[in-house]
Amino acid sequence: MNANDQKRIENSSLYFQVGLTLSLIVAYLFIEIEFQTINENNVIRNKEVDITEVYNQKFIVEKLKVIEPIVEKSKPKFVNKVKPVEQTKPDEKEPIETTMPAAEPTTDKPAEPVESVPLPIPTKPDVFERGVVEESPTFMICAKLKGIERDKCFNEQLKKFLLSNLNYPAKALDRGIEGSIAVQFVIDKNGAITNVKTINTSNKDLEKEALRVVSKLPKMAPGKQGNETVNVRYTIPISFKIPN
Repeated sequence: MNANDQKRIENSSLYFQVGLTLSLIVAYLFIEIEFQTINENNVIRNKEVDITEVYNQKFIVEKLKVIEPIVEKSKPKFVNKVKPVEQTKPDEKEPIETTMPAAEPTTDKPAEPVESVPLPIPTKPDVFERGVVEESPTFMICAKLKGIERDKCFNEQLKKFLLSNLNYPAKALDRGIEGSIAVQFVIDKNGAITNVKTINTSNKDLEKEALRVVSKLPKMAPGKQGNETVNVRYTIPISFKIPN
């Protein structure tokens, strides 16, 4: 290859590079002009674009409420043909018709005045029965005891007193008369033995001895109801039996 051929090849390569560069410049200018045209057109069309295409938010346009004329509805008709109750003004007082069951005709009479009867005021009894009173009377030796122990002590002391003071009537003993006499008495508010009497009498001699012994009972610690001392009634049996 001579020098001319070598030079020709170098010139061809140079021309090719220059042509390629010019082509790239022309292409760039063409693209730039095309983009500007598109952008201008876009600006013009944006005036007609709906706002919903620009924003992603959804806008809800409420419909205008149309006020319909109020049409008065006709009142319902009832099968039993009962007139509906009409509301009246406060000043108007009209009777309301009601259906009542048929009743026997009555004559209008003025109501008789009812006299108020005062309720009876509960009164405290003069004498309490044994077992009802809160604190039973007892012998002085048992006065500090309470409840069952107090009653038990009373019974023991009463038994001792009767065995020590009771005498079998001679006439009844000679005749072999036995029996039981129920004696009733009251231990009053002061502890004294009062109102001694018999309920049944099998023999006058036995009765007389029973009354004598009970009347000799010593002064007791009185019974109490609440904080007050009260009268308490007792009934005891006194048996007369001849030992074998």
